Amino acid sequence: MILTANDVFFALEASWPAASTTPIGPWWVRTGLGGGKRVSAASQRRVGDSATDLPYQSRFEQLHPTDLSQAEAAMQGLGQNPLFVLRPDEPKLDQMLANAGYRLIDETLIYAIPVADLAAPLAPLAVIAAWPPLAVTKALWDDAGIGPDRVNVMVRAIGPKTTLMSRIGNTPAGGCFLAMAGEVAMLHALEMRPDLRRQAGGCNLCIGAANWATEAGAQWLALAVTTANIPARRLYESLGMQVVTRYHYRMWGASGG
Repeated sequence: MILTANDVFFALEASWPAASTTPIGPWWVRTGLGGGKRVSAASQRRVGDSATDLPYQSRFEQLHPTDLSQAEAAMQGLGQNPLFVLRPDEPKLDQMLANAGYRLIDETLIYAIPVADLAAPLAPLAVIAAWPPLAVTKALWDDAGIGPDRVNVMVRAIGPKTTLMSRIGNTPAGGCFLAMAGEVAMLHALEMRPDLRRQAGGCNLCIGAANWATEAGAQWLALAVTTANIPARRLYESLGMQVVTRYHYRMWGASGG
């Protein structure tokens, strides 16, 4: 399988699903229920979004600045601040949003690696797989700001999924969530205890994720990380993961960018 950006974006959305995704005019409007930007951002509807569409291409030429009001009203009706997610091949929409006063935030890279290149034996109980998540994993996430609303996103994911908890000695050190869509296993919510970082726990989680993905029948392991998260990016690159695509958000009234 040759991994494409479309494969990755499909897996990203399927493995971290919004509570609902509604077509409104030229937009997909997502209901996030507190699950974070990925499940709350609106995006442009694209040819290829359904089985009856023509071969995959964008619909940028059909957009007009007045179309923004449809998505804005829908998001505000959900109690969500106007927020859009942009792929690399959407420069016209990106410029339209910039002209309308939306600020760029959270530039994000998607890394991937063939699972066969990363899977490897681990010491017994170095990484423990469990679904539903163990209480200790949920406690680690809660300390990192990944609370019940984001755990509910994991519950919504359909298909093979699990959580992993890594240990340093006998001490829980970190956790992550994995879900498979197509032939891609997408890793989410990788968090380590601050006092146990740089002690192989994060590396073990990634290897454990590749081991689980192999057993689940996936060909690729992928994850998303912000460009600003340099320590995480160094870890992923040290494991041989490579950037396959990227995305970013534009938010009304956001700071920076």
